[in-house]
Amino acid sequence: MKVKRAIALGFFDGVHIGHMSLLKRCCEIAADKDLRSAALTFSSHPDGLVLNSEIKTLSTNEQRVEMLRRIGGVSEVLLLPFDNAMMHFDWRDFFKDILLKKYSASHLISGESFRFGYKGLGTPEKLRTICRENNISCDIVKDVKLDGMTVSSTIVKELIAKGEIEQANRFLGHAHEYTGRVVSGKGIGSKKLVPTINIEVDASVLLPPYGVYISKAYLGETSYMAVTNIGVRPTFSNGGVTVETNAIGYSGNAYGETARIELLRYLRPEHRFSDAKELLLQIERDITAAKSYFSGL
Repeated sequence: MKVKRAIALGFFDGVHIGHMSLLKRCCEIAADKDLRSAALTFSSHPDGLVLNSEIKTLSTNEQRVEMLRRIGGVSEVLLLPFDNAMMHFDWRDFFKDILLKKYSASHLISGESFRFGYKGLGTPEKLRTICRENNISCDIVKDVKLDGMTVSSTIVKELIAKGEIEQANRFLGHAHEYTGRVVSGKGIGSKKLVPTINIEVDASVLLPPYGVYISKAYLGETSYMAVTNIGVRPTFSNGGVTVETNAIGYSGNAYGETARIELLRYLRPEHRFSDAKELLLQIERDITAAKSYFSGL
């Protein structure tokens, strides 16, 4: 017997408070009707193929799937490839072949701005109509507004690109985060400064302006107050962009593990120091600032 699903529809980049209204409704419907709660999304942003351009996202596919489960609360994430065939799918065929036949949808949830199918011809009203014709229930969830603006991934990306992390986090409803495998750096931190956790960040993911950020670092189930430097480390340049975190109080070896770094507040721009001693003094000031931030929460 096929599993019947309540499915929330969208790309869900960043899983912001607008997305959360859909996901919350999805979970409520699933619990009420004894369905499996699911979010349907794509493995690449549709605009990348449609507009033939590189689209920076707030998270990788793996992060998005994990966030949809952890933050959104859904039981299942349905990840579809967005290729040339998918781009040309008629909206009616997408409904019947993908949502009904492939995923056994019993209830669908979308936002007011949701579009699907070839050239985005599938609208919320058309979705409501075709659901009614096929005896499928449907919810069209109203847009969420904050500060008079409709919450969207575009707004969040604009804020992050400007380094306005605290404002971006308000629209997200949670801290903006980066997740990656801990890799070995140049060893400069452990030899001359303080030990750091360096993570790999996919090139497709949007980074904020280079600088130092108060953050929180998660290694497994343990979290640490932290300071994160995003940039090229001009004092000890290694020729590439790094996301380097000093997890305050952590002294282990996390190489090969997965770390999650939440950005909380922009602290200062990246700066070239005359020597390691001068940089170390600044790092100590950054750590003091982070401790002060957390003591005020």
